[in-house]
Amino acid sequence: MPLPSRAPPECISAGLDLRPRRLRDASAMWGALTRSVGADERDAVWAHPDLPPRPDQLADWQAWIDSRSAGLDDIDAELKRMLDGDADGGTEGDAES
Repeated sequence: MPLPSRAPPECISAGLDLRPRRLRDASAMWGALTRSVGADERDAVWAHPDLPPRPDQLADWQAWIDSRSAGLDDIDAELKRMLDGDADGGTEGDAES
């Protein structure tokens, strides 16, 4: 009996996209994230709705994992840049006396 080319209706109605390529990508991402940051950090990513990768980050999940393993997500990188004085309109000379 051939396998269906699309996900069953119950998966589609639940919002799951179970295409073979997407399943392989998800499995590869999960394994790479585990190897990169460890199981505890991997699980912590899913602990809050603001922490998982956005759809645009999932499109290039390898770059997202690289940024996680570097310890800098987008907000951390921007804060670091600002605190290092690289931001436009830096705080030098802005202090009021």
